[in-house]
Amino acid sequence: TLQMRQELFNDTDGVRTGFKGLYNGTTLGLAITPVRSLILRPTVRYDHNFESGAFEGRRNLFTAAMDFIVRW
Repeated sequence: TLQMRQELFNDTDGVRTGFKGLYNGTTLGLAITPVRSLILRPTVRYDHNFESGAFEGRRNLFTAAMDFIVRW
């Protein structure tokens, strides 16, 4: 199963995040079930701040993660 999520967040004064700007976040994930009792979920995410260097002085942040669910 393919999943996508798009987020926009405007922190005009930087009160909530510490850095002002319009934040854009895009997440793309996949749910893979190789066997009935196991679900693997790799995810990649791209974040961007249009006004300031909110991510250690940069405007962009790319992350990748993976989790799993074991059912019994």
